[in-house]
Amino acid sequence: MIPRLCVRSPARSVGNLLQGPLLERRRVVIDPQPQLLALLITMSRHLLVSIVPIALALLLGCKQLPENRHQDVEQFPDVPVPLGLELDTSAGKSFSMLKGSYRHGKFIYKGDATVERVMAFIQRRMPMQGWILIEDQSDDLERQLLRYEKEENGNKELLDVTVEGKTKLTRLLYLVRRR
Repeated sequence: MIPRLCVRSPARSVGNLLQGPLLERRRVVIDPQPQLLALLITMSRHLLVSIVPIALALLLGCKQLPENRHQDVEQFPDVPVPLGLELDTSAGKSFSMLKGSYRHGKFIYKGDATVERVMAFIQRRMPMQGWILIEDQSDDLERQLLRYEKEENGNKELLDVTVEGKTKLTRLLYLVRRR
């Protein structure tokens, strides 16, 4: 059922113009559906104009680095690296952060050194840099886990060392963090 509205409009005679605004009563039918449709179209345009820039900003803001992109990583001078291993700087592998006395880093090295040679190097060189061995979780020949601790300027740091390898490819992971 279409609602009908009654609207008063001025009479159409010239005499009425001279006498003043006499109003006559007539029925005008107003169909609300076209107005409602126009309102919905206008609202959807405004909504679309609002949502599209936000969606684009989110999509472009969350863009990840391509896999072949390399990152600059500042290595820590008191974390020694055996000869034959190179830092993996591909995106998301190694990183470091230095802010004042705070530092945090994850360093992944790969190379052709044997696990035994890398472990001997680490166990010999870490004490020279002030690192103290606090835990040894080495359980097999292919994966060695060591944890070192160091106190410097009142800050305690942990260094987790993981050495994994098969035949000629060895992977060394250093994780440095505040305790």
